[in-house]
Amino acid sequence: MSFKLSDITEGLEVTISEITAGEGAIKNLTNLGLSVGNTIKILRRSRLGGPVVVYYRGSEIAIGRGLALKIRVSRDI
Repeated sequence: MSFKLSDITEGLEVTISEITAGEGAIKNLTNLGLSVGNTIKILRRSRLGGPVVVYYRGSEIAIGRGLALKIRVSRDI
């Protein structure tokens, strides 16, 4: 089962399962090292429309809410 990145609770680790953004946004994410199959940890998310901050390979990466809505993730149980 997959969820929107913007809906995931802080502190959870999830795997990126799909990115439905445009080519430019996907390229930007790829340049940051984020792509389908990567496992990330949710550090912070704003409930008022701000960015989602994730941790990946030693870096904190802020992802705007609009883009976070286009990233689907799954969680191993």
